[in-house]
Amino acid sequence: MANNFKQPPLQTDIKAENQTNGIAIEWSRWYNDIYLELSTKNHSKVSAAQALNLNSKYISLDSTSGAMAITLAAPPNPGMTKIIEMTVDGGDVTMSLANCIGGSAATTCTWNDVGDTLILKSRSDKWIVISPELGVALS
Repeated sequence: MANNFKQPPLQTDIKAENQTNGIAIEWSRWYNDIYLELSTKNHSKVSAAQALNLNSKYISLDSTSGAMAITLAAPPNPGMTKIIEMTVDGGDVTMSLANCIGGSAATTCTWNDVGDTLILKSRSDKWIVISPELGVALS
């Protein structure tokens, strides 16, 4: 399985004499990127109608309060992966696919059961639907 890890900055010494923590800025940024990728800080929970967080890799949908509609803006940059999964089913969750391509030219997707999952990958201007077959209905 591919990951989004960047290559470490091997051209830069890890130690930096002029930095207060002793680590070069490039290495510090690289460690922070790895931490964000592996931690739950890039996860979000949605329990009301709203726009989805573009920086969250994993989004859990909780429709305890009933059916809701969510939106997804165009991606800020290419190469991002987004996994949207229904974790609590209290009603259907729908999302416009206006900023998505693929998925048999569908215009809307619907999560209606726990475990329904949609995986998206970004290109420069749209999200590409990778796996509509994981229970999410595209229409």
